[in-house]
Amino acid sequence: MVAEELVRLSRALLDTSVSVAGDWSGSCAGLDVPASAAGDTPQGPVLTAAAVRLAEAADLAVGRLVAVLQEDADDVARVAFDVSVVDDDTARRMAGATEPRRTGVA
Repeated sequence: MVAEELVRLSRALLDTSVSVAGDWSGSCAGLDVPASAAGDTPQGPVLTAAAVRLAEAADLAVGRLVAVLQEDADDVARVAFDVSVVDDDTARRMAGATEPRRTGVA
């Protein structure tokens, strides 16, 4: 039961990472500020350069968030597998078998 819930959580994390990545890539173009946006004001280049840096920082942050969500999905899936192995071993022992199933997972 716990393993199945962990698998669902892992899938939700992975789905969220895909959704965030897709939503970001679909909307980040809206952050582009053309050089002409500030007109011919003396501080125009400073304004547009700041907007570019902001977009780059946001892209980096979203990319890192997506990576963390994907890593968390993998970690939760591994825990689900381990829980499943322990559940199977416990059920086997309770049924009278004495040797736990070996999976190669330490």
